[in-house]
Amino acid sequence: MPRQIWTEPTTGMEFVWIPEGCFMMGTPDSEKDGDADEKPSHEVCVDGFWMGRYEVTNRQFRKYKPETVYPFEEDEKLIGTPDRPAVYVNFIEAKKFTQWLSSKGYGKFRLPTEAEWEYACRAGTDTRFFWGESEAEACKYANINDRSAVKEYDRGREVFPCEDNYFSSSPVGTFKPNQFGLYDMLGNAMEWCEDWYNVKAYSYHRRKNPLYKGKSDERVVRGGSFINEPKFARCGNRNKFQDWDGEDLDGFRVVKEH
Repeated sequence: MPRQIWTEPTTGMEFVWIPEGCFMMGTPDSEKDGDADEKPSHEVCVDGFWMGRYEVTNRQFRKYKPETVYPFEEDEKLIGTPDRPAVYVNFIEAKKFTQWLSSKGYGKFRLPTEAEWEYACRAGTDTRFFWGESEAEACKYANINDRSAVKEYDRGREVFPCEDNYFSSSPVGTFKPNQFGLYDMLGNAMEWCEDWYNVKAYSYHRRKNPLYKGKSDERVVRGGSFINEPKFARCGNRNKFQDWDGEDLDGFRVVKEH
């Protein structure tokens, strides 16, 4: 069956239809590098939704805020800056972007829930990475902390044993997509989710379309980034930042409700 793609007229962002389904969210005890906040592994079902095929780019973010300066654009080594993911974006600004986009009349847009994000990342798989278990294969699918980054500067972190030819962010869509046709679900920029962060959030999840709204001072970010080692660039990994905090790794992807 051909993949359904829809293009938002204001920004030109492409969206992929993600069909409804159920999956095991979280990581089993047997998974390498699994953390306590990724447990218990539990069945979750989500309704179908449209998800951004790529992370929101600098070019698209400037449609919302024309005065935005591309991070790192003074560095001549970074070619294709407008098509790199918009970073240094905090949760508050990402939410404002979705509200602005919703005001254009082409549908209701928002950030993905944590459950939607993991379902979309896994795309029917149950391995650490959507391409399988191999760390050596990562550079075909993701911009992560690899040998290319070590050549530019050694961050003193574990690296994936391959070369993706980028030491910082890369233009979206540079690497192979997952089985849903989504690009950069792991690596490149971390992605904000709607949920508040709680180490025990999974214990409070309902089975259908869970969204953790409990009291917290941090929001969930997913997917790892261009500086992350294998531990943090897994579909099941959870991370968090305060909602006002936007660092050089923080970007986002948008969901359109059906």
